[in-house]
Amino acid sequence: MEIIELKNVDKSYKNNDKVLDNISFTILKNTITGYLGANGAGKSTTIKLLIGLIKADAGEVTIKRINLYEDNNSSLSIRKSTGCMLEYDTLYLDLTAMDNIKYWGQLHGLSEDEAEDKGKELLEKMKLKNILVSEYSNGMKKRLSFAKSIIHNPEVLILDEPTSGVDFESRILIRELIKELHEKGSTIFLSSHDLEEVRKLCTNIIIIDHGKIQIQGKLEDIMKSNEEYNNIEDVYTSFVGETIES
Repeated sequence: MEIIELKNVDKSYKNNDKVLDNISFTILKNTITGYLGANGAGKSTTIKLLIGLIKADAGEVTIKRINLYEDNNSSLSIRKSTGCMLEYDTLYLDLTAMDNIKYWGQLHGLSEDEAEDKGKELLEKMKLKNILVSEYSNGMKKRLSFAKSIIHNPEVLILDEPTSGVDFESRILIRELIKELHEKGSTIFLSSHDLEEVRKLCTNIIIIDHGKIQIQGKLEDIMKSNEEYNNIEDVYTSFVGETIES
């Protein structure tokens, strides 16, 4: 079943240069899809479309076959079952970790007690102390941002650079929870600059370059499609032609 689908999507900003140029792709249920491309390729714009921060100029954006921009009631129900983590954190620095996570849990419909119980579980899994977020390191903030994005056990999880700039322990903790969610049936779409992370995590990949989709499909099948592909870096550079930033 198609969980996420974009059809012929265009998006331009004020200078009229197309950030997304007639892109189409499909994300199937219970896959982990890595969305790859250089800075400025259109990855973050795509994610903003998927979580409702911006609207496409043309084309369709659907999650579970519901158009996110046509029916507000239906799209609201979809967004309640979707988790997202942006590259920049959306945490309240003057609140504790638990206060942050409970707030987001209740926004997604959990009762205060449910949010607290789930919050305790996630803080323990992410090895986080319940202190003011202003006292957290960058890696700890990333862990908390990830935890709050999954507090409601989302059916669909959208992640923008979830392990960018974090320490080794944070990277491992986030990676293991992504795998756990996938095993429980979640569909995960993540953009990343870390090809090794994508190789370890993702079942599928999509490569975008200058606003156009270059290739999409199962990573295993893509690797087998060309005898010159020895690793994921070979696949990436054959379509983008430059070293991806880490």
